[in-house]
Amino acid sequence: MNVVEVTDFTTADTNAVGNAFEATADGQGLEVRSDQAANGDVAADTRLNVSGYSGDTVTVTNTATGNSGFVGSYDGTVTAVTNQNTAATAAISGASRINAAGGSAGDVDSLNQAAGNSQSFGLEYASAGIRANQTNGATVSTDGGGDYAYVSGTANFAAFLAVADALDFHEQIGVSAKAARLAQLRARWTEPLREARGIEILTPPDPRLASAIGAFRLRGRASPAENAQLARTLLDRFGIFTVARTGLASGACVRVTPAIFTGDTDIDRLVAALRALGAS
Repeated sequence: MNVVEVTDFTTADTNAVGNAFEATADGQGLEVRSDQAANGDVAADTRLNVSGYSGDTVTVTNTATGNSGFVGSYDGTVTAVTNQNTAATAAISGASRINAAGGSAGDVDSLNQAAGNSQSFGLEYASAGIRANQTNGATVSTDGGGDYAYVSGTANFAAFLAVADALDFHEQIGVSAKAARLAQLRARWTEPLREARGIEILTPPDPRLASAIGAFRLRGRASPAENAQLARTLLDRFGIFTVARTGLASGACVRVTPAIFTGDTDIDRLVAALRALGAS
């Protein structure tokens, strides 16, 4: 990708997969048997060349996977046996490079990864009996890097100097009290929206499988560009800061990360905003 001048953001996303499958069910039983064998090479290669300003946010994602699978269920029962194998003669490689010796950007986020096998499961109000077998004989490698003449983001020296005081404050609050508050804030926005029109909540309802962080997307909109735009809409239209994330087997999403100082009214504003966007 060659960039001369961009105002808002630049997104470069390359995903190479030898074999991939996805099986999902909503409100019914699901039986899955999958056998995947990657015998050939899989290579993902992303090159971003910048001669001017590449935007306030630059996101580069490069992923190479030999075998990829996703099994998901909502309010159902899953029985699954999955087998993934990559041959010793295969090579799985991810190469990513940013060439911007004469360019500039506001913020840069680059992800480069390679995996022989990737099998993920998503269960919500569901039960499952799953057996997943993975064998990797392939050579798996990544190579990446880049250079920018100027990135406007700077180190937060004030935060560095406040680390000691922050640790003291953390001890005063207590780990258990902090965890309980963050869990309450997460549940305050995720639970009302699980049945909301147009919204897909990705955070499990089981508190043992969740933390303060939650994630969502608009239903049917899983591309990096769509979720980057969704995060920008939340900020510009509603004054709510979130972060678009990539790398999930099921697609990109938007991450919500409350802090202990986040108020209940702030969370309620998020719920109202997402209901409005999901219904539009």
